[in-house]
Amino acid sequence: MSSADTSEALVAACPPGAETRWPALYVKARADGDRAVRTEAFDAMASGVWELAAAVWQETELLLWKPPTAWFSVNAFYTIGGLRNWYVNLEHPHRSDRRWVRHP
Repeated sequence: MSSADTSEALVAACPPGAETRWPALYVKARADGDRAVRTEAFDAMASGVWELAAAVWQETELLLWKPPTAWFSVNAFYTIGGLRNWYVNLEHPHRSDRRWVRHP
């Protein structure tokens, strides 16, 4: 995963195979294919209480764009054929935390 965190925006790109962290229940739901656990994972995220687990990004190239004080991000998902889909994610403004940035 590569990223740039500037005064204009946080921009991140994530290719398939990139190490990432997801909510643990979401990791379990994907591994088990269990829609009920997936719903439970989303409920936990909405409550603001969840544990993170190691995961691997799959299937698409992700490009994320988020202005620094915005309550949203724009997420675009690409495949070999081009743009597959995109969405606007509603979220808190981000806080830079250099502990989680991997520098080459």
